[in-house]
Amino acid sequence: MSLAYRAVLGALWTITSSVGGRAVGLIANIVLAALLTPEQYGEANVAMIIVYTANMATYLGFGQYLVANPRAGNDVAFHATFYHISVGWIALLGVVFAGGYFAKLYDTPDLGFYISAGALAVAMERVSFIPGRILAREMRFKVLGIAQMCGEFMYAGAALGFAFTGYGAKSLVFAAILRSVVTLLILTLSAERAMWLTPTRITWKTTRELIDFGLPISIGNILHFGSAKWDNLIVGKVLGTGVVGQYNFAYNIADIPAAQVGEHIGDVLLPSFAKLEDAAAQKRALARASGLLSLIVFPLAVGLGAVAHSLQRAFLKPNWNLVGSMLVLLSVLSIVRPVGWLISSYLQATLRPRVIMTLEAVKALGIVVFVYLFARWLGPLWACTAVGLAFGTHALASIWVLKARDQIPMSHLLRPIGRPLFACAPMLAVVLAIRYGLNSPSWNAWLALVVEIAAGAVAYVLGAFAFAGAQSRELIGLLRGALKRQPGA
Repeated sequence: MSLAYRAVLGALWTITSSVGGRAVGLIANIVLAALLTPEQYGEANVAMIIVYTANMATYLGFGQYLVANPRAGNDVAFHATFYHISVGWIALLGVVFAGGYFAKLYDTPDLGFYISAGALAVAMERVSFIPGRILAREMRFKVLGIAQMCGEFMYAGAALGFAFTGYGAKSLVFAAILRSVVTLLILTLSAERAMWLTPTRITWKTTRELIDFGLPISIGNILHFGSAKWDNLIVGKVLGTGVVGQYNFAYNIADIPAAQVGEHIGDVLLPSFAKLEDAAAQKRALARASGLLSLIVFPLAVGLGAVAHSLQRAFLKPNWNLVGSMLVLLSVLSIVRPVGWLISSYLQATLRPRVIMTLEAVKALGIVVFVYLFARWLGPLWACTAVGLAFGTHALASIWVLKARDQIPMSHLLRPIGRPLFACAPMLAVVLAIRYGLNSPSWNAWLALVVEIAAGAVAYVLGAFAFAGAQSRELIGLLRGALKRQPGA
C-alpha cells in the first residue's frame, strides 16, 4: 500500500473515531448545559485547564521524537517513558499543592478539589502517552482511534450519569478520570510492551539527544496549548466563571473542525512526511495536503458559524444566551488554525523544532494580549474576535516562514486553500436564506436546524465541484482507494 493511501486511511480512522467520539461528547455537553449552570461548567473547565497547563509544560517533546525518528530503538523509547512519567507526575503534584491558591484567585472554594481530581486523570494519561506514540509511529491509527472514541464514550456516559444524580460540576472531573482509565487500558495493552517498557540504563548521551530535539518542541507544545486554552483563564478572571462557562462551551464546539479533524490529519501527516525520502517530495505533499485538508475542514467551520444561532435556539436554555454569538465569531479559528498545524507537522518532520517554538510563541502571545485587552475593554464578544485574529496571524506567519526558509511561494499554499474557501460561499448563502425564511415561531427550532444543515451540505457539495473540482475528485479517489486497501490495525 502506498504511503499516500496509508496516510488517508490513517486519517479516516482518526477523524471518524474522533468525530464520532466528539459527537457523543457534544450531545452530552448539550444535555449537561440543561443540568449545570454556566458557573459550574466554567469552574470545572478552569480547573482542568490549570492541570493541563502543568501537564503540557512537562511534555518534553520526546513522544514526537519517537514518531519523527522511526529507527529509534527500544532503549530510546524507555528513556522517553521514564522522563515523561516521572517529570509529569512531579508537576502534577505541584499543581495539586497549589490548589488553594487558585481557589482564592478565582474566588471558587471547590476549585482545589477539581484540580486534584483532574490531576489524577492526567497522571494516567502520562502513562498511556508513549504507548500511543509508538502506535502512531507504526501507523496503527485504528487502535488510536478506537481508544479515543471509547474514552469519549465513557466520558459522555459518566458525566451524564453523575450530573443526573446531582454531582454538579464534579461530574466533569469524575468523568475525566474514567476516560483516562479506558484510554490507559487500551493503549498500554495494544502497544508492544518491549517497545516502550524494556528497562534500560538511563544515559546522558540518549537523554541529551532527546532534550536537543524535544526541548524546543516542549516549549512549542506549552505555547500551543496556551494559545488554545489560556484565553479561558483570562476570560474567567476578567469576566467571571459564568461568562467563561459559556465561552468554553462555544469554543469547544467551534474547535471541533480544527482539533477533531484538522489536527488529527496533522498527526497522521507527521509520520507520513517523515517517511518521504527527499525535500522536494515533502514540499509537494505539503501543498497537496493543504488543499485536501481545507476541503474537509472549511465547510465544517463555516457551517458551524452559519447555524450557530439556530443551535442555541434549539438546544440551550436562556441562561446560555451568549453561546450563539460567541460560536459565530469563534468559528473563524477553525478556518485558520489547521493551516498552522499542517505546517507544524511539516516542520517537525523536517526536524526544525526551534522554528515551531518561535511560531507558537507568536500565537500564544497574540492570544494572551488580544484576549485580555479585548475582554477587559470591549467585552466577551470582542474577546472571541481576538481569538480568530491571533490564529490568523499565526497561520500567515507560518506560511511566510516556509517562503523565507524553504523558498515555498505563499501562493503555493494559499491557492489550494482558497478554492475550498470559495466553495463555502453557496453553503453560507443558502443557510442564511433558509434561517431568515424559517424565522417564525410556528417552526420547530430542531426542524429548522435540520433543514439548514441538510441544505447547507448539498450546497457545499455543489460549490466544491464548481470551485474546487480537481481537489474534490482527488479526495474522492483517495478515499475510495484507501477503503479498498484497508490493512489490519
